[in-house]
Order: sequence, then structure tokens, then C-alpha cells
Amino acid sequence: MASTAAALLALLAVAAAVPARGVKEADQVQLTRQKDMIRLLKHYRQPPLWEDMAAIARDYQLQPHDYQVPELVAEYQRMAQSGEMLPIDQPSSVMDDRHVDQIKLFFDMMYNAKDYDTFYKTALYLRERVNKSQFMAAFMMAIRMRQDTKDMVLPPLYEIYPELFITSDVIQQVYDARMQGYGYGQKPYYITANYTGYPGGRTPEQRLSYYLEDVGLSDFFADLHYRYPYFLSAANYTMEHGKDRGDIFYHSLRQMFARYVLERLSHGLPDVSPVNDDYQLVTAYYPQLRLQNGIGMSSRPAKANLMDTDIFTLQKIWFSEYRMFEAIDLGLAISAIDGRMKYQPNEAINMLGNMIQCNCDSIHPRYYGAVYRDLLTFFGKHLEADQRYGVAASVFGKYETMLRDPVYYQIVKRILNVFQQYQNYLEPYTRQELEFPGVKIQSVDVDRLVTFFDNFDIEVDNTLKVSSAEEAEKMRIYARQPRLNHKPFTYRIKVSSEKPTKAIFRVYYGPRYDAYGNEMTIDEARQYFVEFDRFVYQVQSGENEISRNCRDVASVRPSSLSMQELEAAVEAALQGQRPFPPTTVTRRGFPGRLLLPRGSRAGLPLRLYVIASPLAQGVPADATSADPQASSAGFWAAQLDDGRPVAFPFDRRIPHYYNFDVPNSYIQDVVVYHKTIDEINRPAV
Repeated sequence: MASTAAALLALLAVAAAVPARGVKEADQVQLTRQKDMIRLLKHYRQPPLWEDMAAIARDYQLQPHDYQVPELVAEYQRMAQSGEMLPIDQPSSVMDDRHVDQIKLFFDMMYNAKDYDTFYKTALYLRERVNKSQFMAAFMMAIRMRQDTKDMVLPPLYEIYPELFITSDVIQQVYDARMQGYGYGQKPYYITANYTGYPGGRTPEQRLSYYLEDVGLSDFFADLHYRYPYFLSAANYTMEHGKDRGDIFYHSLRQMFARYVLERLSHGLPDVSPVNDDYQLVTAYYPQLRLQNGIGMSSRPAKANLMDTDIFTLQKIWFSEYRMFEAIDLGLAISAIDGRMKYQPNEAINMLGNMIQCNCDSIHPRYYGAVYRDLLTFFGKHLEADQRYGVAASVFGKYETMLRDPVYYQIVKRILNVFQQYQNYLEPYTRQELEFPGVKIQSVDVDRLVTFFDNFDIEVDNTLKVSSAEEAEKMRIYARQPRLNHKPFTYRIKVSSEKPTKAIFRVYYGPRYDAYGNEMTIDEARQYFVEFDRFVYQVQSGENEISRNCRDVASVRPSSLSMQELEAAVEAALQGQRPFPPTTVTRRGFPGRLLLPRGSRAGLPLRLYVIASPLAQGVPADATSADPQASSAGFWAAQLDDGRPVAFPFDRRIPHYYNFDVPNSYIQDVVVYHKTIDEINRPAV
């Protein structure tokens, strides 16, 4: 358990002077900085609880010479004096250009601080003077991009500002519990926090609320966007894998959409229909979220007619899509610098991804527009297009809440159709392009796949205001939610080779039947295959058996440490008791609990597909294992020791399965069963 505020201050003072036994001085400095970051995030909507932090926030003076770009200080001061900055507690949106301009300025100030000390003081200075929501967005981006902070471990976003992840009725219970004195001291207080439609639901979409509202999924999605802000150029910032950001954007949308469709199949629900040109939404949505200032997020009635909402944005979307389809059909694109240009197949998806997102690496933002963001903006303003009456932003205004609305996946389906239009022009892979001469996958064996719901506790007391650091340390209020999980499993690949060789393995799973029980061809199902593992393996001559546990797969990470666990881990490391960070928390990726779709009691039939490929030309022969943890983007980076397109080999049409069925690939039927936690824990007879 965390110590009191006095003990924390004393420990920091000692740590600064004398490193604990077994802890190197350099490590001690980094651990102290790690603690700084956690304290900065605790109860961030009120003044700092620790006097050393409060003194910096109060007395620090911005000096131009402390920043790589000195002009930033003058720009901030002009903005502050103009009165145009967003009020501290007003909601902000990452889709509003005015708000984004301010977020970028705050980010640039922290990013361009010449050293850690200036970064830390600037963060505390801004924390107390600018809009809280904008500050948090800028801070999350800066700490992930600065070289001296990018490896720091932060608490999960759902514990920093729980109100964006937990429904408003639960947040109200948190306030009530605090007023009644619960959750203070040694005994924690737990509040049951179901999802908006769990476990039944009155609409098909509500039956999926446990997935749409999963806090780990939304945390992962927001983290990915904070690592690749659309308003920053990869060339001007240390954005890891920035040159592949268009590929990453596409791969992320494709993976998340396919995973969502498989979750729908678990409930017998059909594929998602894209938002169409009549813009009449059948899907209603009531988020049940309350923003930090107490205002509830806007809802959407069923069968809302949006044609009259914002015709100007609609026209922008139509023109942008037309121009992108024209670039796809002609094989020529228009660059703002080079004019009309012919692009190569190996750069097309990356280029399209940048164009569709309209990030700062788009070849011509004015011409191709911002389809993705315009769609989100359009559907986010359905209640009040001109914002005349100050209606709170929709869930599409924040990365942390976007996935909660089923319409988000309808938007993604429309976006993916643009990519698919290009992919459909590509010639299908030939056997020669798919084969790996001398290598044959003989079989794939998978343990029984079983999912269940277990309880998960989320610290929610950071949403409260407290009177002191000591009170903050003793406050323990949790929201307890059922969450989707799965039993551990292992899969084994038997592969033979005529000679020793290094191979890259891709492992997918996808649907066998549609929602109506019709068997799907591989070509019909290819857009719904989820790549959940990718690794490099040294295949020996003869027969090999590769065993991969679900905890080893490249695409996922375990649950984040809670804020309390993270504080305890730092304390233990400062005292030399154990290293920091624990290995598990450094992994990044999709939540491991959601690796498998829910399935059903009768079993959800899926196909497991494995293909082994030679390392692409130009990749060093001594390339190491494709370790996704070596990258801040994790598995979602475009390439891992391989030069093939993302989504290979499902990125092209498969008109003839006999050409696709090569010896170095294997397809295996698997079934995902869903059981209750009592059935899981029941001893075998």
C-alpha cells in the first residue's frame, strides 16, 4: 500500500541524496521522475497536493531560452492575454480546430523543453493555468514523444479521469460514498458498475455494451492516437514508425473492425452497414457519461435525419471521397508539392491512410480533405450543428469515448471501403508470391478456447477532490465491472523444412459462417480475419514444433497496473526491493483479455490460418525475433522484420482458393465457447 504524504516526501528527499542499496544512481533519478509523473496526474483537476509541486506551479516563470523554440513562450503569453483560451473546466474536442490549435501549443511547449527539469516545471505551470482537458491531451502526447520520458509507465487513462469511462450513475455513487465517509482508510469501498446494456440489452447494440465500453479497449485506442496525433508531422517530431503512420492507421481500423464483427457474430448479429449518403441513422445512442464539469454528453435519438445538420461538411465529405476514388481509379495522385504523381503499390496504403486521416503527412490536405475526421465531426454535431447553445460535445470529440458509439464502426466501414476499392484493383497473389519453397506446415493444434466474464476493479477516486495528499493516499473507492476474459491456451505449429531457414509466421483467425449460417468463402471472409500473432522463428532442417502461449502472442498486452499498484512498484524500486518497471507493464498492444471473441455456449466456429514466409528481400539474415515490445507502437506498427504489406496475405482478392492454398500455409477449424465463471471454477468430475 502507498505510504502517507509525509513519508513520501521524506523518501524523495532521501532518494535524492543517497541511492537505496542495489539501485544505481541513474536509476534512482529515473524512479524519482517516475514518481513525479504519477503525482502530477493524481487529482489533476485541483491544485497540486504536494508542496514541492505547488511551489513550482505557483512560482515558475517561463523563459524563452529554456525551449528549443523560444518563440513558443511569446505565443503562449499572447494567447493567454487575448482571452481566447478555453476556460479551465469547459469540455474540449480533439475534432475542433480551435481547440486543437491550443492543444498543439501546449504540447509544443512541453515537447520543446530543453531538459527534463524544464519539461516537468512547464507541465506543472500549464496544469494550473489552461483548460484541464486540453492539458491532459497535450501532456499525454508529449510524455510519449520526448526521449527522456517515452519509457515512463503511466496509470491507465480510465483511472486518471474515470468519468470518461464509467457511466454517470456510478460517478454519482462515488460522490455519495465520499460524502458518507466510505472508502477512506484501511477498508476500500466497491461500487457495482455494469455497462449500459449488460447483461441483456433492449437493442442488438446494447448486447455488445460490454465490448464497446470496455475500459481497456478505449484506453488502448486513445493511447494509439496520442502516439500519432494527426496534427503533427512525423518528420518534425520523434514519432516512432512515423513514416508508416498511414499503414498503422489502416491496420488499426481494419483490425478493430474485424474484431468487432466477430464479437457481433458471437451474438448472431450481421455485418455492419456503413453510414450512407442519406445519413439517416437507425442506431440510437445514449452514452450515459458526464463530463468533468458535470454536463452530460449528448445523446442521439433513433432514426435521426442528419441531412439538414451541416450540409457544408457533407459536401466536403462527398468531394474528398470522389477525389480519392479518382486517385485510386487512375493510379495517379495529386501532391501539393510535386503535382500529379504516379504512386507505387508498396506505398499506396500508407499514402491513402495519410490522405483519409488528413494528418500532417497527407500529400495534399486541401485537395483530399479529411474524410475520417469530417465524418466524426458531422455525426458529433447532430444535435446542434452550429454549437450556438453550447451543447456538450458527443463521444466523437474524445479518443477515450469514440468506441462506445456503435456508429463509430459504421463510419469505419465506410472508410475501409475506400482502402478496399484500391486493393480490389491489385492482382491476386500468385502461388509463387505466397510459397516458401522447402517449408511445409503439417498441422496446427489449438487448446480448447473458452471465454468468460470475471470481475475487474477500477480505481475511481481520482475523480474526487480531496483536501490533502494524506487524504488522497487513504482514499480507496473502486468500480467493479464484469469484463470479458478467456482461459489460457496454447497453439502448436508442426512445420518441416528441407534446410535451416529463418521464417516469419503470421497467425489469423476469422469467421467460417456469416450471421445467417451460410459458409463464407475465404475471399468473402478475408476482410474479417484478425491477425493476432506474428513472429520470426529459426526453423531447423527436418520437423519442428513451435509452441506459442496466448501470453506470448505479439498483438496483446496484459492489463495495466492500477495507480495504486504502480505507486507501490515505484516505492519498492526506490528502496531497492525489486526492479522497475515490472516486465509485464512495458508491453504494449491490444488488451490480452479481448484476444478472443465472446463466442457462445454452443460454440462460435472460426477458422485459424497460419502462413510461414521467407524474410523479405533486404531484411538482414540475422534479423532477430519480431519483438513488438521494442516499439512504442507495439504490434500495431506496420512492419516487424518484414517488408510485406500490412494485412498480408488478406490484403488482396482471393478468387481461386487452390492458388491460395500453399504448402507453407494451413487452415484449421476452431470453436470458441462461452461459459460462466462458476462453470470455469467448478472442479472437474
